[in-house]
Amino acid sequence: MQLVEGDRCWAGHVAVGRALLRSRQLPVRLAGRLVLAKPLSRLAARSYRWVADHRYQLPGGTAACDPRQRPDRRVHQ
Repeated sequence: MQLVEGDRCWAGHVAVGRALLRSRQLPVRLAGRLVLAKPLSRLAARSYRWVADHRYQLPGGTAACDPRQRPDRRVHQ
């Protein structure tokens, strides 16, 4: 996930946390603060990475989400 705010771009768990902070609902904003808080940020980063790596196995995931199925993106000369 990426989030663009003005001239800044956020990615991964930081983008999730910052997106949650934009909510009108207090519990959602609090969840955003937790995601970005120093003690929990590492756990949030690991959790985000795990979900990103296994999204094809989660409900709604497809073979197209499987990182092992991505074409080689190297430029051939």
